[in-house]
Amino acid sequence: MKRPFTRLEKKQLLIFALIAFGIPYLMGIPMAFGYQRGTSLDFFANAQMYYPAAGAIVVFLLTKTEFPMPRRFFYGYLVLTVLFAISSVLSVLIPDANLWVMVINMLTIAGNLALWVLFLLDKREVRFIWGLTWSGPDSRRHFLYVVLFFMLFTGNLLISSFTDNTADSFLALFASPMFWLSLLSLFVSFFLVFSAFFGEEYGWRYFLQPILQEHFGMRKGVLILGVFWGLWHLPLNLFYYAPDTRLQSIAAQLITCILCFCLYENRQHLDPCHPAFYEQQYCRTDQWRHCFRSCHRMESGFDTSYFL
Repeated sequence: MKRPFTRLEKKQLLIFALIAFGIPYLMGIPMAFGYQRGTSLDFFANAQMYYPAAGAIVVFLLTKTEFPMPRRFFYGYLVLTVLFAISSVLSVLIPDANLWVMVINMLTIAGNLALWVLFLLDKREVRFIWGLTWSGPDSRRHFLYVVLFFMLFTGNLLISSFTDNTADSFLALFASPMFWLSLLSLFVSFFLVFSAFFGEEYGWRYFLQPILQEHFGMRKGVLILGVFWGLWHLPLNLFYYAPDTRLQSIAAQLITCILCFCLYENRQHLDPCHPAFYEQQYCRTDQWRHCFRSCHRMESGFDTSYFL
């Protein structure tokens, strides 16, 4: 250990743990209830991504009062987190799948648009202090990462569609307006669903990772963080991801989380690459395949649930 934790750091870690870990573990109770009833738990999975950043924000608001803060954005994010948490519980008490698909889409889009407004209302120099800026020496590289992800993700979908359909059906996709609208929606979704991915990135890598690495060193700190991140998924492993193979799911989750953080050991700033990985999982390739297969049959209408 490099040095012992100060009293302030212990207080900060306790607050963060109560929110980032305490809320997901408490949510395991209604999740278990919903699992027994066969209710969809999608809302819980989405809401849980908000808790790490919410924990970090509460820590800053309570213990860093001597510094100017982007309070509009911080408070807005906390409000959105609370709304997701409440909606998660209600989705079990009122099991109406169609209703909650609509709610999660509306809450996500409206909430993210509101966060962008609040983000821009806060002063740039204040946002910079708290790591909330897209400018800087690495901004061009980050943009190229987003473009690379967009190309790889689109290529993966096209290859999957080609292998699942005939050549004529594959070529017909390019003549369909719905195909191009679907690709456009993927780009737009980077801005309309960022809050969930920001939740993990800001909580784990901006707040917790530097503290652990300062006290335990670069490598050991990352390993400890990977274990914490893996255990944080425990309610999802038990009731959402693979409830029929829970032990295997937990083991695979720990290994994946440790490896992910090891890959980013030398990175010191927020990186679009990490949330882009979740963007791919969040959009769900099977839903995109269904959308692409249906392009030539769809004459009007557009369901955002494919992309949220």
